[in-house]
Amino acid sequence: MRNSYGPEFGGAGGAQINIVTRSGTNQFRGSAFYSGRNDALNAKNYFLEQADQPKEELKRNDFGGTFGGPIIKDKLHFFGSVEWNQEKRGTARAAFVPTELERRGDFSGPRIAGCSPRCPSIR
Repeated sequence: MRNSYGPEFGGAGGAQINIVTRSGTNQFRGSAFYSGRNDALNAKNYFLEQADQPKEELKRNDFGGTFGGPIIKDKLHFFGSVEWNQEKRGTARAAFVPTELERRGDFSGPRIAGCSPRCPSIR
């Protein structure tokens, strides 16, 4: 908790740490999970489509599990949890280098050849 503590936590400044534990069980139990995202399932970005650029790469896998059980029946129990994340992500970037005329201060031509209208004349 970071702010606006309830009255049960007193008037101390700084941080409050609240830990909740559960009692163990005399049976072994566990769980597993997986969540994934893949660019094969994504649509192409509109602007990348207009610029005839490839789709950005995205491969994200989140997986893990829990496991717990008794060490000494009705007395001592254990519990463990683990999570892994793997991600491969690409970002499409494009840049245009000024033409020779633009480097000399002449912006009368198209901004991007074949793509942009001519700049209005500056007077």
